[in-house]
Formats: sequence, C-alpha cells, structure tokens
Amino acid sequence: MSDIKHVVHVIDPKTEKIIERNVGVFDDFKSAAEYIRKMTETLEPLKIDIGFVIDAVEGEVDSNES
Repeated sequence: MSDIKHVVHVIDPKTEKIIERNVGVFDDFKSAAEYIRKMTETLEPLKIDIGFVIDAVEGEVDSNES
C-alpha cells in the first residue's frame, strides 16, 4: 500500500495560485480538513482573505510548519 500524505497549501482565492506550500502535512484527509477549519476560524475575524487546498501526494513531504 502507498504512503499517501495530505498536504495543505495556502492559495490566493482571487487568482487560485498557491502562495505558500506545505503549511501542513497529515496522514489522512480528515485531519487536513480539521486543520483548515481551525485556521479559517482563526483568520476570519482578522479579515485575512486566503484559501486552502489539500493535495494528496505519495511518499515523504517536507513541511513548512514550525
């Protein structure tokens, strides 16, 4: 069985271009979606207009998370 990772990227919602890659790397889609939900709740009051996308990739992924 393949080692699939679910990687979260930040996008500009107007252009749909990725502006920050690999902000989160998760073993399953549900965890990645929960991360996006929490980030959206945090950023919404600040009026920060960004979006998120989940990419399923095989193998190791470098994370930008600290």
